[in-house]
Amino acid sequence: MPKEDYFLKYIEKLNRVIAAMFGFREKGFPEDALRLAQEAYKEMLDLDLDALAGMPEADFEILLDKENIHISYLEYLAEILKETAEAYDKRGKRDTAILFYQKSMATLIFLTQKDKTFSWERESKINQLKEIINT
Repeated sequence: MPKEDYFLKYIEKLNRVIAAMFGFREKGFPEDALRLAQEAYKEMLDLDLDALAGMPEADFEILLDKENIHISYLEYLAEILKETAEAYDKRGKRDTAILFYQKSMATLIFLTQKDKTFSWERESKINQLKEIINT
């Protein structure tokens, strides 16, 4: 299978995970959204939710660099992290949600540094996350 097909299929899979997490959360099933997140983190980073939540931001950035995740996937990882945060918010676990909002923002910043291409959309997402974290 050509490399491009693999990338496209994996991006489609990540999109489905994000859409499903959003759907579960919106329908009042944040636990199901977190279950999907757990599977995604296990596959992408070989970590579970608790390990990722407890990981200091500096260690998380080292992990992103060490794992050498393709930059095409980092945007999706940031979105899954944000959806995870929103699921925790929906469950009333604001402290845990903040940890995932911070990791989502760190992923977008890491992506900006790796990509070296300025993106207004990415900067807007970073600013939105900063607002959420600081409220």
